[in-house]
Amino acid sequence: MMAVARVARLYPLHLTMLLIVAVLDWGKPENTLPIFLCHLFMLQGLVPGADSGFVGPSWSISVEILCYFLFALAACSGKRTLTWISVALVVLVVTKLAILGLPGGPWGADCLIGGVLGFFIGQLLWQHREILARVPTIVLALTLAIGVTINVGAYSPLLPFDLLAWPSALLLVLRLKTFEAPPFLWLGERSYGIYLVHYPVLNIFFAALGKSHASTTSVIALYVAFSIAVLAVASVVLHLVE
Repeated sequence: MMAVARVARLYPLHLTMLLIVAVLDWGKPENTLPIFLCHLFMLQGLVPGADSGFVGPSWSISVEILCYFLFALAACSGKRTLTWISVALVVLVVTKLAILGLPGGPWGADCLIGGVLGFFIGQLLWQHREILARVPTIVLALTLAIGVTINVGAYSPLLPFDLLAWPSALLLVLRLKTFEAPPFLWLGERSYGIYLVHYPVLNIFFAALGKSHASTTSVIALYVAFSIAVLAVASVVLHLVE
């Protein structure tokens, strides 16, 4: 039921944005019928090359749906099975990144496995959040700093990011009451809408203004106008679509 509920939560706005962008940008080389079908069935993050067309950022939604599907299958067999499958997936992805991961990046080819890794690390953290609450905040802050700054040389940068920075950031956020303030809750309610609508709104801005060499003041004004437009549209779709 959880997986069905999440799809029902995500798909209406995804479909709405897909159709809007299809109407506006169908003539672009990357927006083809096969790519459209991938987006329609939420496969854009799973099929190579499909994430480059239509609503580009929506690739992560298809990876999220895959994670929900795997989570639901594991959870049906009980908490112990869920834990072992989560650990197995984390070990499998980390091994793949350690052996075959590319330096630099992160690269588009890592989006799928990086998403799965981040999801199941988060799931394990939530299962053991009471024990992890004993970890000193300074240790989490230092681990976060190391995760985002360490140079791993020939290895994939996703390794320190997902194994050090991501868990530390999640655990720190759980301790910060600042994120429970009304402005953050307001943004949180609209975060999914902001994530999807910003891309077509950005394309509309580019189409209307074209390429120009504006002054610093004009650039700042443009960013403010863009932010207001995205927040306004996200608020509308929250009530009418989501």
